[in-house]
Amino acid sequence: AAPGAGRCAANASACAALPGAEPLAAPLPCGFGFYQEPSASASSPSPRPASECAAVNNCPASRPYRCADGACRPHASFLPSLGLPADARARLWADVLLGPGPGPGSCAPRLACPPSRPVRCADHSCAAERALCRPVAACPDPAVAPYICPDLTCASGPGACFGGGAGEEEQAQAAYRCPLAAPVLCPGGGVCASRLADCFSPAAAAAPEAEAGAAGLAPPCEAWEARCFDGTCRARARDCVRFAFFLHNPASDSFDALRIDADRDVCPDAGSTKMAACPDGSCVPLAMRDVLCPPVAACPEERPRRCPDSLCVAADAACPGETAGSADADTDGPLLLPSCGDATHLLCSDGTCRASCPPSNACGPRSPFRCLLGASDGPACVRDAAACATARARSEANLAGDDAAAWPPVCLSQCYRDVPVPSRQFLLDPNEDALLDVAVDPLDRSVVATLTVPGGAVVADGDLEGASPAMRLEVERVAASELRGARAYVHRSRAGSFGVGEFRLEQTVLSPAFRCRAGRDPFRVPAVFASLLDSAARINPGSPNKTDVCLAALLPATNSWVCVGEFLGEREGRPIANTSEARFAGRGTGFFDTCVDAEGRQLVYAFAHIPRQSSTSKGEGTIFYLVQIVVVLAVVGGLSIVMVIVWLTLRASRYRTKMKKTIKKTQQLDDEIMDMKVYGGGLGQVGKDEEIQMYANPMVVQFKSLDDQLREYKEKSGYYEQKAKKQTSSIKKLEEQRANLNGAVQRLRMQLEEQRHRILAQKRLLETQAANAKALEAEEAAAEKEKENKAVSTNAYEEPIVVDNDSDDEAVDEDFGREDV
Repeated sequence: AAPGAGRCAANASACAALPGAEPLAAPLPCGFGFYQEPSASASSPSPRPASECAAVNNCPASRPYRCADGACRPHASFLPSLGLPADARARLWADVLLGPGPGPGSCAPRLACPPSRPVRCADHSCAAERALCRPVAACPDPAVAPYICPDLTCASGPGACFGGGAGEEEQAQAAYRCPLAAPVLCPGGGVCASRLADCFSPAAAAAPEAEAGAAGLAPPCEAWEARCFDGTCRARARDCVRFAFFLHNPASDSFDALRIDADRDVCPDAGSTKMAACPDGSCVPLAMRDVLCPPVAACPEERPRRCPDSLCVAADAACPGETAGSADADTDGPLLLPSCGDATHLLCSDGTCRASCPPSNACGPRSPFRCLLGASDGPACVRDAAACATARARSEANLAGDDAAAWPPVCLSQCYRDVPVPSRQFLLDPNEDALLDVAVDPLDRSVVATLTVPGGAVVADGDLEGASPAMRLEVERVAASELRGARAYVHRSRAGSFGVGEFRLEQTVLSPAFRCRAGRDPFRVPAVFASLLDSAARINPGSPNKTDVCLAALLPATNSWVCVGEFLGEREGRPIANTSEARFAGRGTGFFDTCVDAEGRQLVYAFAHIPRQSSTSKGEGTIFYLVQIVVVLAVVGGLSIVMVIVWLTLRASRYRTKMKKTIKKTQQLDDEIMDMKVYGGGLGQVGKDEEIQMYANPMVVQFKSLDDQLREYKEKSGYYEQKAKKQTSSIKKLEEQRANLNGAVQRLRMQLEEQRHRILAQKRLLETQAANAKALEAEEAAAEKEKENKAVSTNAYEEPIVVDNDSDDEAVDEDFGREDV
């Protein structure tokens, strides 16, 4: 590299050489007026296409992420989610992170020590001075494995750490791990830091606004503007997606947001991985869109209405394409929204059409007006300005009533619940406790929420003796759109204290909300979540213990908040917040040991205002409970009687079994006595009576001896084996005879079948011949009759007709006629 490569400077012109940066013709990124869309006319001095644009960090817009080593990459640094299957994670490594191109697709993690701890130690940690570095034992075999890995093991090089070295892909994946001393992978450039607060650059907040572009830092955006992936500010989130579309599709000359699927038609696929466009225009894997995409920001108070194209306008202003006042023309019917080209797609808050909208902090298209209500309700998403005025009047009436003090307190500005929780994976050491920053305030970079994971808490069973001792814990952001529909139900014993039966989002959530995934679930030891709380002084006023606040989980099955410690004794005995000591004022601490519910769905955790139920009861003045007690006693008595009957039945069955065994044993003794009478000398031998001398019959004894000798002879001579062989041969002969009989029966059946077929054929032949003969006879009779008719007609013309009344002749004629018939 040229002299000065890798050195830190104020801007690009101060560097002798900037590794990885390409020379660009434009002095500023295209977001400052040098970008020319294909369908627009030239309006700037030097308009250029999107492919020649640069990001604010002087990287090309096609590779907008500046790495810690100075190189530019097309994708932000991330690690595949633990919730994806193994084959999907492998595709993300091959297609996106490592990249199929000439270089990696994202920045490889690099340790960057903050200015307060600039010295990099041998164990990959940062310290203020070299003398403060922890001692690390040298590798025992420097010739073979001289490199100290982040997990403090020795290897031949960085690629061989964490089990790498088996192949190029394994070595590349091993190089994408942050060290245990700096387990946080910072956004974008792949910097590894010990805490999330160290990822924020102090120079970004201290740089003047006029010098932000020259210094390579993202300039501050207006509250109603959208920050795009190239670091520039645009009026709409849709404009970021529009710029990304022309950047990745240079052949296109038009962009119709209602006809384009932002999840599939904007970003090109990376190998076999489908890429989707985030609201800021960045391209991320579709499988991890909801985890990696930053949510759309809510519109500010001065521009509370969000248009269908994602532009924030004033309350009385018209959106592009509508006339002034048309938004409130129909206050009863539904809003007339532009329809997507695909009927199955939805119009999202970023102004694009997708099959499912990404998480967002902004109001949706159907309730686009962000209405700031009173101190008891907080902001709400309503239809229009008229609906906002109605809701605000109702909120003010509640505050003016007699029970105004009972309404739950609500944080209206600079709330801890609104501090973003970036999606991150943390590398954990199973031998040490880990203190992880979950949420850091971007204004002053102060830590708002932390997560403490005891050593070995998330180590899987198979990794206790495995080669890799490092484990991962994944924390994911939760957008306001996912929390807005959830409810926290107030116990009926406390509903009268607040005037409502359930709380809304702003009345419930008091801290940043997050999800998590771990290599082992549930944890071996519970993790500790600590956070600053909104309105802590106004909840349980006058009491040091905030028993109305708990660490709650949002259950996916019911979409409701439930305290992790649900029982009254747990909430009173171990309060979440204790303000009796100054160091704990306004801070809550809670324990949890799982990231998912019983069905494997992720839980959302946050500190919530869920009033505990009252511990006392005023009783009831009716006999309803007395009737219930009588019914319960009757049911219990009936069940007891049934159980006694069943027990007696089982008892009788057991005695019956014993009696049968006793009878069988007695029968065996009787048989033994009979045998002794016959063969052993009678009762004297059986009873062993010494006074009675009984002797066995010599013939019986000789007969029994001969019988034993004969049995022994048969066994030695093989008599039983020969008999078994004979029986076996007889069985085989019988089987052969049966087989022959079966064959003969089968042949007889075939012969009978053939004979039946022959008889049927002969019958059909005879019937056919009879029918033919009958038809022939009929034809001959018809021909004969026709000849007779012709003869009769001929005689009628030749001979005169003679009338004879002779009765004899008539008789003869009648006889002749019968003969003919």
